[in-house]
Amino acid sequence: MEANHTFNEGTHVKHISKLTEGRILGVTRIRSLFEDPKSVFEYRVQTREGIKIYSPANLEVQNVNDSAVTSGKSQDRTATGRDGVKLVCDELTRLGYKCVVMPDNNPGFDIACHSPEGAAFKVEVKYSKAGHADVHLQIRSHLESKLQSDLFYVFLRPMSDVNPWLEFSVMTHGEVQAAWAKQPRVKPDGTPYVINGTGYIEWKHLTEYLNNWNKLPS
Repeated sequence: MEANHTFNEGTHVKHISKLTEGRILGVTRIRSLFEDPKSVFEYRVQTREGIKIYSPANLEVQNVNDSAVTSGKSQDRTATGRDGVKLVCDELTRLGYKCVVMPDNNPGFDIACHSPEGAAFKVEVKYSKAGHADVHLQIRSHLESKLQSDLFYVFLRPMSDVNPWLEFSVMTHGEVQAAWAKQPRVKPDGTPYVINGTGYIEWKHLTEYLNNWNKLPS
């Protein structure tokens, strides 16, 4: 097991079943802390929720700079989307909200939610494991559609050498459309921001909304 699942300190890893991400801090041989009693050693992993002890067999390396293989792009995007929804649901649940995940490709939103006091609202999740500088949304259904007061957006970027934690930017529908209004319609290299009905917003316009969970209904 050790030979097949050895990671260096600082390696960015993800738990294969819990979808928790973090960086390797080192190893422990204190068996009372082990996730798997059959392990010879286990890793101390710094996650957003604190330091976790995980079995080497349950970890896989995450390279946030790798792009999807062309033949599997569609499947990879779907899996990434599911991971993002799971991460947002976990955070919302921790904050006391009730969540129901919609089917893949549900039009308009990904999660149906109820606040602790019973207010209903919807959440659209956008997650890029590659850590792109832009986020993309459909123009007709999001960026230039009729404003919905019960629709919120959560944009995620993964951990990296620049941002050691998952970044959640929480925005109202109106704030997303305001960010879109700030965007030039052509990038500096001449590439259009609008491609086949999809608009792109630079991440710099989203950073002021990091962890703004308090704007969700109470």
